Amino acid sequence: MGFVIPSSLHVLDLYNNNLTGPLPISVVNMTGLRHLHLGGNYFEGEIPKEYGQIGSLEYLVVSGNELTGRIPVEIGNLTRLRELYVGYFNSYEGGIPAEIGNLSELWRFDATNCGLSGRVPEEIGRLRKLDTLFLQVNVLKEPLTPEIGDLMSLKLLDLSNNAFEGGNPRDVEGFGEPDAVESVSESAPRGGVGVTDGPEQVTPEPTDGGGRGGEGGGREGGGGGGDVVFPWRIPYFVAYFEKASTN
Repeated sequence: MGFVIPSSLHVLDLYNNNLTGPLPISVVNMTGLRHLHLGGNYFEGEIPKEYGQIGSLEYLVVSGNELTGRIPVEIGNLTRLRELYVGYFNSYEGGIPAEIGNLSELWRFDATNCGLSGRVPEEIGRLRKLDTLFLQVNVLKEPLTPEIGDLMSLKLLDLSNNAFEGGNPRDVEGFGEPDAVESVSESAPRGGVGVTDGPEQVTPEPTDGGGRGGEGGGREGGGGGGDVVFPWRIPYFVAYFEKASTN
């Protein structure tokens, strides 16, 4: 980036500007920064661990780039963070760091389609204000952590297009029956299932925005397969679980 960023800035939005190279480190010097949107570009390399030093940050978007490496554990230092978008076009190694559980103010987390693997950490159950959780189109495996049942503020959840194993998530304690759902056949397209909410059918979209940045870009993937389950009292839940092998 060939310009100087004023250190007094509170909002920096560089969305969809075809920027390249590594994510800028200089934003760490912006001690009052609350809103940082770097999505929809061609940034590459890892998310700098130094971003964990921006203690004032409430909104962070790095989705829709070409990032690699691991999501840094230092992300857990951003205890004022309310919205976090890391998915779309990025291709990380490993999974969601356990330190995500430190983000007690977080109410929206979107890590769609970015190569995450492994298990959803049990620490995610500490995010009691979390309203939206999008983890679809990854390679998350192992049984779904029961601590997801502690997310009592959750309204939007999409876990489709992963490789979860083990028991039915209906066994997770903490949630009642869904308010209303519409039956979905096994041939339904993944990631875009309508639910019934009163007299009209609603197909919830992801979060605001769109384009390459991903916070609201269309669902990825297609094709069916696996068991579709709607276990909890949230208005939008889509989960595809591969049937366990009987060999």
